[in-house]
Amino acid sequence: MLEWGWRPWPDSEEYSYFFMRVLATAQGGAASISECISASKNIVPGDGASWFRAWNRLAETNRARADQAFERGSLQAAASNWLRASNYHRTSELFLSAEDGKRRAAILDMRKCAQSYLGNSFPKGEILQMPFGKRTMEAYYLRANGIAPQPVVVCVGGADDFKEDLLCSVPRIASESGYSVLLVDVIGSGTGIRDANGIEPVVEVEDVIGHWIDHLWDRSDVDGSRLAVYGIGLGGAYATRCASRDRRIAAAVCDGGLWDYRERMFVERRLRKLDDTLIDSRLTARLMLAGPLQTIDCPYLVTMGAQDRSGVQDASALLDAARSAGLAAHLKVFAPEETGSFPDHVDNPALVHEYVFDWLREAMQLTRTRDVRIDGQSDETY
Repeated sequence: MLEWGWRPWPDSEEYSYFFMRVLATAQGGAASISECISASKNIVPGDGASWFRAWNRLAETNRARADQAFERGSLQAAASNWLRASNYHRTSELFLSAEDGKRRAAILDMRKCAQSYLGNSFPKGEILQMPFGKRTMEAYYLRANGIAPQPVVVCVGGADDFKEDLLCSVPRIASESGYSVLLVDVIGSGTGIRDANGIEPVVEVEDVIGHWIDHLWDRSDVDGSRLAVYGIGLGGAYATRCASRDRRIAAAVCDGGLWDYRERMFVERRLRKLDDTLIDSRLTARLMLAGPLQTIDCPYLVTMGAQDRSGVQDASALLDAARSAGLAAHLKVFAPEETGSFPDHVDNPALVHEYVFDWLREAMQLTRTRDVRIDGQSDETY
């Protein structure tokens, strides 16, 4: 059980969790605390329709304010309201079924508002599109202030996340830390709306991210020697695989191979009919280093919330094995007293992002310069 301290609906952990998630985005300007509290008064836990109505009403109110501010020429006010409207539209659809037409409409409105925000923020964000297979990939590029080539962090969430989720929490802290960011969608996640910019589900996400890194590599405003990948939430597994395959990546924030390790352990249990008494330290060690970890040659960081107890235990053991193998592995566990201790750090993501970008600054100062990759290999200078 999570140690909540406070939650809006004591009898509903699920609704409280998602309320906390949107409330935390106020740290990045993507929500208003008073608006969120006001919405909560009209929500009945377990009633998805009441959840949709409450957040959709807020979304439409903020969108109308944004449109009016834009007509007056107040671009900063317009951008702020569009960002909140995008986030509230996204929040409104969380408990709707995939077949519900209101869900598709909410996600399309989320994107429209996000792209209006990008076009009117300062500096302006770029909406990038790239052909891939039979369809088109889309990403958001937000450049940090300055005219010199910038280090870039490619950010990716889990299969149920949108790049618009990342837009609500990452760019402000990244920019203040001197980093540009590229926010990418997970492809083929089966959300029912991916047809707008998705590609075939059989394509691996690390291949998609590799094509985005190709794009960054060719940009004159990007410092190609300082490219990092940041997997947020379940996106950590994608970041691990990317770092293991692409030597242009100078640092990674990832799950340290945790997802792959658990998959291998599950398969071993099934195929060999093992129970816990038959799993010895040698088997565990072999499975830990059998996946992508052994080919990561850049520094990498794993962050965990202390209340994700099983995750912390596995991650600690995995990183001990990685360090023993000579890998530059780092682990940060956020304790309840400092917050950020919930799974996916949903209780204080800003604190975690601050830690991550500070770590990246130091890690990429110490990382060797990357030159060129050919089939997963590179020429490297020091």
